[in-house]
Amino acid sequence: MTDIVELEQRITTALDRIGRGLEAVQSATPAIDPGEVEALKSALDEERTANAQLEERVKAIREKQEQQVNALQSELAAVRAELGMLHGTFQTLDDRMSLLLKKNAALAENNAALREAAEAGVADAAAINTSLQTELEALRAAREADQASLEAALAVLEPLAEAAQ
Repeated sequence: MTDIVELEQRITTALDRIGRGLEAVQSATPAIDPGEVEALKSALDEERTANAQLEERVKAIREKQEQQVNALQSELAAVRAELGMLHGTFQTLDDRMSLLLKKNAALAENNAALREAAEAGVADAAAINTSLQTELEALRAAREADQASLEAALAVLEPLAEAAQ
């Protein structure tokens, strides 16, 4: 029986300790104010609403930015295409001007040869024919260079005129 009494005392002691622990926990736990809980819930809801609004603004800004980037990329592609066309036009002009310079140099050489022949009193029909052909080629090259120059000027002015309209 002593075992039962001893066990009973141990159980009573354990229950007393549990009771004291519960009292300590209850006294340490602050009382929750329902008004404060409601205020915190309200503040949380307001923050969630503000966060949702900010997310919508960020989304709208991203969409606008993407539209602007796409528009700028389209404009860049158009400008690159125009520059490519202008480059081709100016390359043609450069080629025509080079040909004109060559033809004018050949014409100057033929004219010098004709002058020498005229001073010597020798009329060379082949030299005169060559000189006339060279002069005709030089005139054609000058006309082509002028045409290429006009095309280059139009290529620059047309986009400006379209933009002004």
